[in-house]
Amino acid sequence: MNDISWIVPYRTEALTAFFSFFRVFANEPLIVLSLFLGYWVIQRQFFRDLLILVSVSVLLNMALKAGFQIPRPGVPQLSEVNPATLYSFPSGGVQIVTVLWLSLAAFVMRFSFSCVAIAVILGTACSRIYLGVHYPFDVIGGFVVGALLVALFWRYRAHLSFSYPVLLAGYMLLGGLYFWLTPSYLNSLSIVYLGILGGVGLGSYLMESFPCDRPKSFVGVLLLAVWGLGSLVALNYWLMPLKTYSSWGAYASYLIIGVYVISGVPHSFGLLSLPFTKKPQESPCG
Repeated sequence: MNDISWIVPYRTEALTAFFSFFRVFANEPLIVLSLFLGYWVIQRQFFRDLLILVSVSVLLNMALKAGFQIPRPGVPQLSEVNPATLYSFPSGGVQIVTVLWLSLAAFVMRFSFSCVAIAVILGTACSRIYLGVHYPFDVIGGFVVGALLVALFWRYRAHLSFSYPVLLAGYMLLGGLYFWLTPSYLNSLSIVYLGILGGVGLGSYLMESFPCDRPKSFVGVLLLAVWGLGSLVALNYWLMPLKTYSSWGAYASYLIIGVYVISGVPHSFGLLSLPFTKKPQESPCG
C-alpha cells in the first residue's frame, strides 16, 4: 500500500492525458465558483449548505494532514502539488470530490446522475495514484472521510435550526482556535476557507433578516449569473491589495467575498430593477 513504484512502467502519454483530465474535478477554485452559481440560480439553501460542507471538508483535510504528516510518494509525480498540502494522507482531491458529487447525487436523485458521480469519484481516485501524488491508502482515507461527512450532513441537515448569532459566535471561537493551531505552511489555504465560512454565515444572517427573491424567469436567472460572476471578479480585483497586505487582510477579503456571494449579489441584482428579468407580480428584494 505504501509502494506505488510498480505503476511507473505502465505510464503512457494516452493514460497520462486521460488521468490528468480528472484533475479538473478536484480544482478547488472551480468547485467553489460552481457552488456560487448553484446558490445564485438553482437552490439557495442546498448550495449554501454544500458550500459550508466543502469548506469544512477542506479545513478538516488540512488538519488531518498536519496530524498524520505522511509524506508524498517517492515516485516521479505527473501533477503539481500545492505547497499548502505538503502531506499525503488523506487525499484532499478525493475527499472534496466525494463530498461534492455524493451530495449532488443525493440532491438530484437520478440513477444516471448517480452513475456519473461514481465514475467521477473512481476516476479521481485512480488518477491520484497514477499521477504519483497519493498512495492507495490516502485515496481510501479521503473517500471514507468524505463519505462520512456527507452521511452526517444529510442525517442532521434538517435539524440544524440554530440561530445565526449563535452560529457566528461558535465560528469565531472555533475558527480562531483552528487558525492558531494550524501550522504556518497551511495558513495560506486555511485563511481562504475560514474567511469564506465566516462570510457565508454572516451573509446568511443578512439574507434571513433582509430576504430577497430569486428571479423566476429564465432571462432573469441568466442575467443574475452573469451579474454575479462579473461583479465577483471586479470585487476580487478590488480586494487584491488587501489580500497581499497581511494574513488578516487576506482573511477579511475572503470574509467580504463570502458575504457578497450570499447576500450582496442577490440584493445588488435586485437593485438593478431590470423589468424584463421579472415576471408579473414577482416580489423584489425587500
